[in-house]
Amino acid sequence: MAALIKDTRNIRSARELVEFVRTQTESRGWGRGLRTAVSEWYMRQPIARLAVEVLPDLAAHRHIVRRAHPKPRTLAQNAFFQWVTTGELGHLATAELRAGQFGIVEAVERLHATPDLHEAVRLIEELTLAPELVPPVWKRSPRVWEALLPHAAVESLVAHLRVIGESGVYEDPALSAMLIARLSNRAKLAALGAGALESALAEYRTVARGHAGVEQVLTAALRPESARRCA
Repeated sequence: MAALIKDTRNIRSARELVEFVRTQTESRGWGRGLRTAVSEWYMRQPIARLAVEVLPDLAAHRHIVRRAHPKPRTLAQNAFFQWVTTGELGHLATAELRAGQFGIVEAVERLHATPDLHEAVRLIEELTLAPELVPPVWKRSPRVWEALLPHAAVESLVAHLRVIGESGVYEDPALSAMLIARLSNRAKLAALGAGALESALAEYRTVARGHAGVEQVLTAALRPESARRCA
């Protein structure tokens, strides 16, 4: 148990925790040691940051929390685990918590509920929401991508190239130029690895409709990686 708790101290994000749990359950299954280690990891995290990290992968964390059965020590932790296991901010999330530590969750819930494009864009811009937190229905709009592009991570943009194309962004010169500018950090692109870039190129080509700008950026990032693989 002590070794597992020590291992979880090196886990820096909720995404890494999901991968850690997957690896551990494949090799040893759920036992007391893993339940305790996972529970302690959740307890050590600031709730506001944890809520943001958990949102894109809520289903996976719901499964983990239900298996680990963590015992909350604060009202905020109690509200957090209620939200993860039910998918909604319940009665334990006070108005103060909703306005503070769970502000991002409240905003994403409003984003999922609103039928209004202007309201959706306002929420995205005010909270600099990542594409992973935006419902698929809104990602069909080039106006939404105009709000997302300035702050979305390169990794997220690469993963969304097909969706971005299907929304009509590639047919808008200004938005295409913005996307290319955001993808022009060759070091960040190369860090994704050749496999991810080649997959992104394949997705891009299905919706590019003759627009070669993004392809040139991705190909340029692939060259040094391809050279190393061929060496």
